[in-house]
Amino acid sequence: MPDYSLAERLLSLFTTPDRAATTVGDFAEDAQRRGSFWFWRQVSRTAVSLAFQQFTSAPIRMVVLFLLGNLLIDAALFMYGPLVEAIISHPNYATFTLWRLITAFLTGLLLARLSLGREIAICGAVALSRQLLLFITCIWLTTRGFPLAVPDGVVSSNLWPAAVLLSAGVLHRLTAQSQSSSSGHSEPHQSLNR
Repeated sequence: MPDYSLAERLLSLFTTPDRAATTVGDFAEDAQRRGSFWFWRQVSRTAVSLAFQQFTSAPIRMVVLFLLGNLLIDAALFMYGPLVEAIISHPNYATFTLWRLITAFLTGLLLARLSLGREIAICGAVALSRQLLLFITCIWLTTRGFPLAVPDGVVSSNLWPAAVLLSAGVLHRLTAQSQSSSSGHSEPHQSLNR
């Protein structure tokens, strides 16, 4: 019988570990007949559904956190020049990249801390919105006649801060789960998963 622990870990990012194990167990029973592609498609669909449920269970709070996350990242990017030039006489692409990664990580941790039980949903939404905004801007500029509106590599280099932002949410979620399991308490913020 295949090991479905990866699927359980994935779903436990969005719900309680017990509920994740039960859901994966149900899928595993049907996977005997339907195959592994069906199993992983169901796990993926369930993860997306749970993330969407987390976002919609407290829509005002999540929209405020979404706007806060984007505002923090934009403010940090705006402050990069004056702040770094005060410390480093000649900032370059490496310092800018490091600044973006640190900003993304700290923003992700803050958003995760402010959205207990919904860490992946909010960090994922902010990370995805940053990618979509860049993509839409590139298309818009290209249709307006700007040749190569975004040089090669900028879109892919923008994936790193998005991945770091999402990783901060995952790290916070896993830390909260391990602390709650070691203390013997259930996660108090999981009431949203009913």
